[in-house]
Amino acid sequence: MRQVLWLPLVCLVAVVVAGCGAPALMVKKDLAPSEIGLYVRYGDSLDQRTTDAFRKATNQFVGEFNSERHKFMLAVRPNDSVGTIKVDVSQTGLAGPGKQAAGCIVSTMGLAAPFVMLAAKMPIIVWFAYIPQNNTVAKLSLSSDIAATSTPIVRNFRTFPYFGSLESQRVKHAAALKVFLRQVVLEVERSILAQK
Repeated sequence: MRQVLWLPLVCLVAVVVAGCGAPALMVKKDLAPSEIGLYVRYGDSLDQRTTDAFRKATNQFVGEFNSERHKFMLAVRPNDSVGTIKVDVSQTGLAGPGKQAAGCIVSTMGLAAPFVMLAAKMPIIVWFAYIPQNNTVAKLSLSSDIAATSTPIVRNFRTFPYFGSLESQRVKHAAALKVFLRQVVLEVERSILAQK
């Protein structure tokens, strides 16, 4: 009897989870631009080296995107003028030496915990670990002339530092920015193609 009661609950949760999707950047109907701008604003909280790495990654992405076949060309814009995708990188956190040390200490304690619990003959055995992550939060929007909705969308992307130097973390995180920008721009392109 209990199994029969769980089945509808499991089905309901599966439908709700499968039906949930992230809000998308939607372009106005009947819009077919030949060029769309990309304005990436870097917050004041970013240090100069990270900003430079992100700028370089952005320019590389635009070059790669334009070398491929797409519905429109992409151009780096100095501001969020007309026909622009705006990516406001509000905060980025790289795992510095302090977080890396904390990760080592907490993970060592967490991996030792099951052995201590076994020795104490505890009925439940638990282990844990802490691996710090690099995280960037970005606010996405389209300029008012091409946006179907005016509500900005907040998204983030993360990379694992693998306890590397800050410079290697910047390189990995800048590569993740390129992937993130590709997803955003392709989302806009799908919005344009869906109108046809």
